[in-house]
Amino acid sequence: MEALSRIATTLGEELEGRLGDQASAQTARFGEVPNHWNGSPAATSAQQFFTDTTTRLTAGIDALRAVHTAATTAIAQIDAAVRNKADTSKNEFDATAAANKTPEQIDWIVDLAQGQGDTGQSV
Repeated sequence: MEALSRIATTLGEELEGRLGDQASAQTARFGEVPNHWNGSPAATSAQQFFTDTTTRLTAGIDALRAVHTAATTAIAQIDAAVRNKADTSKNEFDATAAANKTPEQIDWIVDLAQGQGDTGQSV
């Protein structure tokens, strides 16, 4: 959780900071090209190249935003699920029995899981 949280935080900071700023600036600059260079096949090709590049840049930024949203959502959902499970376990814990099993029955199950104990018994 900690690593995912650090990734989500860093990605969010970059999207709202330097990366987002650079993407916006680049897109704006690409849009200015027709004002300075037009009227030739090379200018038309350059404009198409910049339009295509802007589309890819926007799609990449959108994908990173989707990753950020997914990671942030996952962190919140995992945290809520773990807390819910912990609260349920805490509220339903009975020191004399777990899953309606006595400490002796739990020991017997653990022994069987380790390849020890009498398999002829039942719980």
